Amino acid sequence: MNKSWFTKDPKTLDMLKKIEEHNLGIKDAYYESFLSFDQLLPEPRLTEFGNQLFSNKGFSTMSQNYQAQFRKNLEEYLKELMLKDIDLPLEMAYSILSKTYLSSLHSMIYDWVGDHKTNRIALMKKIVLAIFLGEDYKDFSRLLNGQINQLERDEKKYFKEVFLTERSGIRDESILSGYCIDPTQ
Repeated sequence: MNKSWFTKDPKTLDMLKKIEEHNLGIKDAYYESFLSFDQLLPEPRLTEFGNQLFSNKGFSTMSQNYQAQFRKNLEEYLKELMLKDIDLPLEMAYSILSKTYLSSLHSMIYDWVGDHKTNRIALMKKIVLAIFLGEDYKDFSRLLNGQINQLERDEKKYFKEVFLTERSGIRDESILSGYCIDPTQ
């Protein structure tokens, strides 16, 4: 509908505004269940988590109140996982980092991954996330390559898991297909 046809009459403008607010309320009521992350505790479940995230475009169509509440609830959920010292799966980290509407949480995710200068597993995680996100990872790879002969047992195991194992790490097909809900579809 072309709203410019109706912009002359203030009553009509008021009615259009009320219709838009009503429609947003209906949409937000539908998505209310997506505000609850606590059913994912104590163990984060990737499929359910990924299914609770929206596409950037889909998220932008929701009301400001819903958006703020969604971000707040997700941040509280992540803090709860951190307090319980639960390792954040790379798929979950990617799901958050790939959403621009969650940019306020990106630094929290990178802090959670760890310091790549002092921790080789954190370095491997940063490489995988950079690959998933289509970012430059050459410097990280060079750094890891220089340390490859010094990897300890748990680091070798992690290296094998994220770089060599089929359907895991950089070979995870679910990352390529993506996790998101798009209400525009």
